Amino acid sequence: MAWTWKYNSISAKPIIRQLMAIVQRDQRAALDHVGGTNVLPSFSGYYFSERPVKQFPALMLRASRRAFTREVAGTRQGTLEALAGVAVQHQDPEAAAELLYDYLEALAELFESFPLSDLSVPLTLTHPMFSGGSLTLTGLPATTRVTDVFVARDDSGALARLREGFATAGVVTLTIDVEEQQA
Repeated sequence: MAWTWKYNSISAKPIIRQLMAIVQRDQRAALDHVGGTNVLPSFSGYYFSERPVKQFPALMLRASRRAFTREVAGTRQGTLEALAGVAVQHQDPEAAAELLYDYLEALAELFESFPLSDLSVPLTLTHPMFSGGSLTLTGLPATTRVTDVFVARDDSGALARLREGFATAGVVTLTIDVEEQQA
C-alpha cells in the first residue's frame, strides 16, 4: 500500500511568507500611525533567518516552534510561534531605543489589525532569494485555516555597538492558531 498523508497540512513556511508579504504591503500605514506621516522609514532589509544586518531598519520573520492538539472529528489544531525581529540603527543610543519602541509598536499593531482572510489571498513577496526578486504567493490552501494571530509579547533587547554606529534589536512574539483538515 502506498503511503498517503493523514492531514492536508502545511509547514510553517507558507504562513511566514504570507505574514512577510502582509508586512511589506501594510507597513507604511502602521509606521505612519505610530510615528507620523513618513517619519519612520520603511524596512529596508527582510530576512527569514538570523544573520548580520547591513541595512536598517530590518525585519526578520521566522517560525520558532509548533505544537498540536489531538485530532477531533478530522481536524487537527495547532499553534505556531513566530518571531518578528526588528533591528534599528542610530548614532545616538537614546534615539535608537526610541526608534525600536516605535517599530515594535507598529509591528504589533499591524499583526493585530490585518484581516485573517488576507492569509488566504494571493500576495506578492519581495525578497532577493527569489528569481526576479519577488514571488507571487497563492495564499494558504482551503484545508488550512488560521483562526487567530495574537501578539504574545515584545522584547526590546539590548544595545550593541556595531561598526556602522549604534544598533539595537527587539522581537515581537506571535502565537498563531491553525486548523488543518484531514486529507
